[in-house]
Amino acid sequence: MVASILSVYCVSIPVLLLIYEYGKGQLRYISLNLIVVYNCIQIAFSVHLAIQLYSLYQLSKAFAINNNSAPFSIKINVAGIFLIMVLPLFSLFARVRKNRVFTVCYCALCFYFFPPKTWNLYDGGFKILGFVCMLCITYSFLWLIRKLPSQIN
Repeated sequence: MVASILSVYCVSIPVLLLIYEYGKGQLRYISLNLIVVYNCIQIAFSVHLAIQLYSLYQLSKAFAINNNSAPFSIKINVAGIFLIMVLPLFSLFARVRKNRVFTVCYCALCFYFFPPKTWNLYDGGFKILGFVCMLCITYSFLWLIRKLPSQIN
């Protein structure tokens, strides 16, 4: 479920940014609130990615695989994966959370390192329902602690 967060983020953030730029009135506030919520949800994705990478490390240790003896190597750009794991943690700060430049840069980084051909769309209906539930929970939590941009005066 958490891995589908990235695909929904990459598809809907450009739409929300366009609505924010060209929308009027209440539509701008709603789209900015959703951008903030999506940036906060990315924290869960970064934690999930860190757990997966650590599990992969443990698996390689269990099978005693080192870089020299592996028949094939998986080449990952470590700096890019590290950025994808660390950048959402900056969403804990209010100024970064609603910054459109940060959002565009993070979305472009996600598109570059996780292109659409790598997205797992199997059983998409349940993933969409799970994401909507996560979106509602995060939105209501941010609303309760008064951290949405429309609540800050």
